[in-house]
Amino acid sequence: MTPQLRFAQEENHFDREFIFGWPGRGETARSVADRVLKTADLLSAVEPIWADVRPVLASRPFRSGDPGFVREMSPEALADLIDRKGRPDPPKAPKPVSRWGYSISFHTNRPGVDPMSFGMSVHAGNTVENGANMVRLGFPLASPVWRDQDMAVSVMQAGIAAWDAEWAWARAFISIFDGPYWRRPWMTWFRQPQRPPPSLVMEYPADYPPDFDLRPHETTATWGGVLKIWP
Repeated sequence: MTPQLRFAQEENHFDREFIFGWPGRGETARSVADRVLKTADLLSAVEPIWADVRPVLASRPFRSGDPGFVREMSPEALADLIDRKGRPDPPKAPKPVSRWGYSISFHTNRPGVDPMSFGMSVHAGNTVENGANMVRLGFPLASPVWRDQDMAVSVMQAGIAAWDAEWAWARAFISIFDGPYWRRPWMTWFRQPQRPPPSLVMEYPADYPPDFDLRPHETTATWGGVLKIWP
């Protein structure tokens, strides 16, 4: 694929992210741990630095004694941590997790706004009716992933494979001070014939910038679905 640079060159983005989603599906702490480890492994094949991701258990800098890199943890140890720290509501372990599943975040241990850093938030195991499961990968605006289409496609493929996602997209957020708020897609992927709830995809034109051309630059059948890419 030819790199498309317009997305990276646009100056009105205040945030960018990859999102992977799927409908209600039960998970155990161990299955979530296995998927997290697979995500780190697949991303490290795209960029080796991205293997250095660790659990985030508090809104503060990492401290001595905090859990280390997931690549250094056994699946059992990571599952135990997720079971103890990744439940957004009762019951507590060792009782079975509630229908809301698990929520836990991870981040690279890199100082400052390092362009090679990234964060991952996981909400998996949600079986509530019309509930959503979702993994978000956030990379800084200066990350090379936003300037290299092949790298970004590899990240999409890694997230879809690790989480058995039914839909995925890479997008930017555009906001004007005291004005409207838009979602600017770069890539979308839907498993066919599965379609995500409109409330999650935000496909209505009103949610896109008013001058945005909704016709994709590329459309490719891949990974059991359809990948669309805009410049």
